[in-house]
Amino acid sequence: MAQPTVLISGAGIAGPALAFWLNKSGYRVTIVELSDGIRPGGQTVDLRGAGGEVVERMGLIDKMRRARSISAAWPGSSPTDTGERRCR
Repeated sequence: MAQPTVLISGAGIAGPALAFWLNKSGYRVTIVELSDGIRPGGQTVDLRGAGGEVVERMGLIDKMRRARSISAAWPGSSPTDTGERRCR
């Protein structure tokens, strides 16, 4: 059986996230974007709650911590924090 292919329009937050999961499920994914490159600004992504759970499921939480992309409010991001979830 041929590998299914998907074309995603938009490289904001949702496009690459969808591409990640589709690729993981065996799809060949292409993302198209009108912008010439990465924009200097953007919308903040809240990683408390559902957003954080998605990042954890993607296996990216440790990489984000190393890049200091997570605020001190994220459970486990502070050396004195136990890492226990405070909200769901």
